Amino acid sequence: MIQDHHEAYIPWDTYERTLALCRKVLEAASGYGLLHGEAVGLGMLAALSLGEARGLGTPALTARATALLARLGLPVDLQPRLSAEVLARVTVDKKRRGGAIKFVFCPTPGETRLVDVSPDEIAAHFLARAGKPRALDT
Repeated sequence: MIQDHHEAYIPWDTYERTLALCRKVLEAASGYGLLHGEAVGLGMLAALSLGEARGLGTPALTARATALLARLGLPVDLQPRLSAEVLARVTVDKKRRGGAIKFVFCPTPGETRLVDVSPDEIAAHFLARAGKPRALDT
């Protein structure tokens, strides 16, 4: 279910949950070698990528965010960090409610959409981008 909201009406904790999920998965996968801000930046890129695939974002916005993060010296190499094992961590994250995770997507600068996304959809998106077989149930 998609709900349109102006960013002022989406509580901060909803944004935090979206980024915290991505950040925690990436931090754990790196053996906690990523700094907090590095993982947050990669989480932003993950949310933009998934939003783009759902028609809730544009390649231009993802490219703009990638360039800005790179200019700040933050890592932007998201895809190589996302193995099936890493993505399996999404399915056990405590921030999830029922079978879905509330994600805040950014279709255009200043516009937000709050969307329920299944952990399986998240994993399938990134595994498909990497050309990897879906192996979450192993």
